[in-house]
Amino acid sequence: MTLERGPATNELFGAFFEAVQQAGYSLTDDVNGWKQEGFAKFDRMIRGGKRCSASVAYLHTGSVLSRPNLTVMCNATVSRLLLSDGRVSGVEYSTALGGCDWARGAEVIVCGGSINSPQLLQVSGIGDGKLLKQAGIRPLHQLGGVGQNLQDHLEVMCVCERWRDDMAREIQLRLLSASQQFIDNQTLERYHQIFNHFASNHHSFTFNNS
Repeated sequence: MTLERGPATNELFGAFFEAVQQAGYSLTDDVNGWKQEGFAKFDRMIRGGKRCSASVAYLHTGSVLSRPNLTVMCNATVSRLLLSDGRVSGVEYSTALGGCDWARGAEVIVCGGSINSPQLLQVSGIGDGKLLKQAGIRPLHQLGGVGQNLQDHLEVMCVCERWRDDMAREIQLRLLSASQQFIDNQTLERYHQIFNHFASNHHSFTFNNS
């Protein structure tokens, strides 16, 4: 996985960080470190300007997908876990083509996220037995903590706009470049709309794509 700190080079970021300190809040160098409370530049999983997901980092690297001991099932949904002697030994899944199938292995890793993982455990009979019975599910393994203590990850997104005297020229150059690179008329039209928005609200200039 590739983890990098967002550049945050715009002057607005510096002004914002200065303002929060004036308001009595602190900054932190690492939101994933020992001091997670505070204001900081966001960490992000970006590689070469693109999102570096687990799929990109681990599967689409070298010859991983061609390994004989690896099978990747796309458009498949796991419906329940299969238990054998009190131990998960496989999964039942369905595909977009319909029907169900089973896959068994020496080890099963559940990584469906904070919502799907406990849900999958519960529908498979793993969880609070009393709660499972109320839902009509036969308990197979008592594990009271499943589905409990979920804490939402809240974010408030603030968008700020800053206008510079030289921005009109910069936008015009970008649009001229875009008109040469994009053959998609719809994409180019979107650039025109953005440009006209800035022109009508901030400056007086025209753009000609002829």
